Amino acid sequence: MKEIPTSILITEFSPWILRPPDGRLVAAGIRTFAKIAKAWELTGADAAKLMGVSRATYYRLRKIAADEREASPSGKVVLRARLADPKLHEHLSLLLGISGDLQSYYAKDRAYGEQWVRQPNSNRVFGGHVPLELMLSGNVAALWTVRRFTQNMFR
Repeated sequence: MKEIPTSILITEFSPWILRPPDGRLVAAGIRTFAKIAKAWELTGADAAKLMGVSRATYYRLRKIAADEREASPSGKVVLRARLADPKLHEHLSLLLGISGDLQSYYAKDRAYGEQWVRQPNSNRVFGGHVPLELMLSGNVAALWTVRRFTQNMFR
């Protein structure tokens, strides 16, 4: 099997990354991540750690995201404003990207794609450890590392 590069080259600057996070997208991301957390068989504490928040905050954010879907237009504005957090946006973006990469790469074996984060990996990035261990280190750089790795799975 071909060795996957562990770095990525950023070739262009996109000014959209400087915009403040959109609470509507964060709400949708939280709802989607709740499904991913279930597929990855994460505990509430692990899901919260991946999102960079406390367990209580994780469940509060899930409730806000669920309420946002059913809220009145003025209620949506208030709820979305509570979700417009750059740190949360970054964590969700990375987690959804990792999940999307795995779903694409393992499209013919979705069950394995969902379990990939729990399988020991011999690539030097993981050194025989489970990718989820790295992701749960509590460091956003770890999420970036796994995201770059999954992006490069296709190369």
